[in-house]
Amino acid sequence: MGMFDSFNLKVVCPHCEEESIMDFQTKEFDCLLRVWDEGDEFNPTNVKIQDGIIRNVYGGCNSKKCRAWELKESGYNSGFGRGIECDVLIEKGIVKQSINVRELTT
Repeated sequence: MGMFDSFNLKVVCPHCEEESIMDFQTKEFDCLLRVWDEGDEFNPTNVKIQDGIIRNVYGGCNSKKCRAWELKESGYNSGFGRGIECDVLIEKGIVKQSINVRELTT
């Protein structure tokens, strides 16, 4: 599986339309299990981003409706939830918000 960095972001699930804070993972940076929340300074050691967009971070919705869908589709609940992805907006070196939240395309 490997290590990853992640973002805790408030999103509206494109599947069930419930809003919650979800964990989104990426292997694009340090892969040191760092976690950034909205409002945190974005400070990986291998890149400097003051303003930009981090694309295609992966997460999952664990709402009751999405867990029921996962159970029906796969026969069990993995704990990862129903797959979604989004992009992360960085402004002035700060994690601002999730943008372009969408169903997982892979």
